[in-house]
Amino acid sequence: MSENNERIREIEVGLDKLLRTMSEAPRAEWPSFRQDIRGLGEELFRLTGSAKAMLQVCYRVAEMDPPNSGQRIPRMTRAWDGIGNWAA
Repeated sequence: MSENNERIREIEVGLDKLLRTMSEAPRAEWPSFRQDIRGLGEELFRLTGSAKAMLQVCYRVAEMDPPNSGQRIPRMTRAWDGIGNWAA
């Protein structure tokens, strides 16, 4: 596995952890989670240079928690708005 693929996998795991924690946190704390999700999205775009690759990661992370996948996708896509050519 290439170094980029390893880092992408780490980003996926990090997003999963953030989203799980965010879903249990008070709404007042969500802005800090969105900022962290955005930071991982920015790193992901630097590694891949592709909105298509970001979307693939988004769906893989959503599938890590099937009962909440419908909430996870918009949380990531909104946080990533404006990164590269990504538009929510």
